[in-house]
Amino acid sequence: MTTANVLFTEEDAKYIIDCRRTLHRWPEGGFELPKTVSFVEEQLDSMGIEHTDKYGLSSVVAFINYKKEGKLPVVAIRADMDALPVVEKTGLPFASEREGYMHACGHDGHTAMLLGVARVLKRIEGTLKCRVKLLFQASEESSFDKRSGAKLMCDDGVLDDVDMVVACHVDNNIDVGVLGIHKGPCTTNSNPITLEFFGRSSHATRPEEASDALAMAVLFIDEYNKGLEALVKPGEVVFSAVCALHTGGDSYNVISDYARIKMTLRTYNDEVNDRIENHIRALANSCSKKFGGSVKVDAGINYPATINDPKTCDLVHKAQVKVVGEKNAIEVGYDRISEDFSFYSRIRSSCFFKLGTRNEKKRCIQALHSNDFLIDENALSIGCKTFVQFVLDRSEEA
Repeated sequence: MTTANVLFTEEDAKYIIDCRRTLHRWPEGGFELPKTVSFVEEQLDSMGIEHTDKYGLSSVVAFINYKKEGKLPVVAIRADMDALPVVEKTGLPFASEREGYMHACGHDGHTAMLLGVARVLKRIEGTLKCRVKLLFQASEESSFDKRSGAKLMCDDGVLDDVDMVVACHVDNNIDVGVLGIHKGPCTTNSNPITLEFFGRSSHATRPEEASDALAMAVLFIDEYNKGLEALVKPGEVVFSAVCALHTGGDSYNVISDYARIKMTLRTYNDEVNDRIENHIRALANSCSKKFGGSVKVDAGINYPATINDPKTCDLVHKAQVKVVGEKNAIEVGYDRISEDFSFYSRIRSSCFFKLGTRNEKKRCIQALHSNDFLIDENALSIGCKTFVQFVLDRSEEA
């Protein structure tokens, strides 16, 4: 059986980098991706690949080997396409030409890799014994407005005929040439929480007439920070912090009747999340009542934790070994980020793996979402070949 390393050419590598740089110059965010979607569709059309926009919003799904008759296994590969509202400061010759937006999370690379996968698989489409669904997804970064591109696609049935789903993310914590997997929960859920405390204002010299909303919020912060550790059982991992406090006034002598807290709660387990969220609700209510006020709590998981299926991870690992060798296909720890690939992972067997893009000599060391975020573009060929090899392996097994 041929391998991805053999099928992949220097022209394929150049194509992926060219696509990535084109996408990097014009970053678009959320579901507002007209140029990005148009570019992806033009590339697929040029390859003669059938595609549709009927799943989700501002997303594209392409089909490989769907015309072959008979029941065949279906593999889905996902790439997110959206950028961030970040002012780019990389100094790259192909830096963002759209003011206030930047591909600071590598989604330009993800999209370019999936176009590379389409290009390679189309050449061998007639030999495949499986079908492949390529998911070009919008709005991965929009967890805080509760509009996940992945969830919309899942709601529209994009995985109805799919057996397993895979995806990767660039990672500057891992050297270029290295691929990583973590079995089980691998990204946190995302629970952005807003607490609004309501009281009654008065002059600062007459506190007995007030219901101090700021005092409610400060008491909550103090009690929550002191008690959080006791809520976490051995073996559980929780990330939670109060990140913003705003009041309804800006005066030296008026007690505030309103205060708002914004905080985050992230765990790898829905039950742990629910236990701590319930504590937050009860504590906020108690703190508001101590000062004669009330509270409104807006909380709930936007993105669940991504669950990597161990068996699917083993299959991806075998593909990785064929591409980069045993010593460069490694087990990594779980990640603290949230990822809407999680919606796919809750429906079908899935694997979300890490693509090493770190290269200190090229200054590719920055964290995701940094305004000077750089990646070693040589990694994109490795990611593409890993996906292609995974498909080849599934085809061979069919």
